[in-house]
Amino acid sequence: MTARFTRIGRHRIPVKGIHPTLATFVAGARGLQERGHYCFWTAVLKRPVRRERTCTARALVLLPAGERFERMGREMLTARPKAAREIYQWWWQAAFQRGANVAYIRPATRAEVGRWAATHGADMQHAVRLVIGPPRRLPPPPPPPPMAWEGYG
Repeated sequence: MTARFTRIGRHRIPVKGIHPTLATFVAGARGLQERGHYCFWTAVLKRPVRRERTCTARALVLLPAGERFERMGREMLTARPKAAREIYQWWWQAAFQRGANVAYIRPATRAEVGRWAATHGADMQHAVRLVIGPPRRLPPPPPPPPMAWEGYG
C-alpha cells in the first residue's frame, strides 16, 4: 500500500489505514446542514498534552482525513458558543500545536467512536447508520440453481 498524507496547518501528516468508521447523519446539533455521510478519524499526538494522546473527530466522507482537525484552527475564532471556541483553541494551539504535534491520523476504533458519541449526544441523536471499522468480507454467493431447460435433452 502506498503512503497517504494529509495536511494539518503547514504540516504533512501521514494517514495510516484505509477503512474508517462510517456514519450517516440525517441532521446534526446545528441542524440539517450537518446531514451526510461521515468518517471518524483519530489524530495521534507525538507527545501527550494533559494526558490526551489522541483526538477523534468526524469529517464528511469526501473530504481529506485531516480536514476536520485543520478546521479546528478556523473554528477557534468562529464557533459558537464561546466554550466551543475555547475547546477548539486548546486543541489547535496546545495539543496539535498547529499540526506540529500530530504524528499521524488513523481510522477511529470502536472505543474512540463510543467516547465521541458520549460527548456529542446532540449530534448522535441524528445518526441513522454506523459501520465500525473495515467492512467484513461477505461469503461468496451460492451457485445459481440449475435452469429448468438444462434437464431437457
